Amino acid sequence: MDLRGRHEALKKRIHNFRIPLSPRGQLAMQVVYFTVPFVGGMAIMQWARSKADKNLEHLQVVEAAATQQQNKAFQQVLSQSAADG
Repeated sequence: MDLRGRHEALKKRIHNFRIPLSPRGQLAMQVVYFTVPFVGGMAIMQWARSKADKNLEHLQVVEAAATQQQNKAFQQVLSQSAADG
């Protein structure tokens, strides 16, 4: 038997192997199968968020300066309209 045939035989043996679980065991496995991807996904999202915040720090400084400039211009318009009014 060649390597490919032995590999297929091993896969069949592994996939046919079953361990009967009690109702509590089934519940525990359902919790594990739900929780692991959920917690892993949350960890990945937090990691991605921290990377995004780090990469966008310079953009926040530029946005703050632009906002201050817009607020100043708006205050000037309000002052002029109050003086005209």
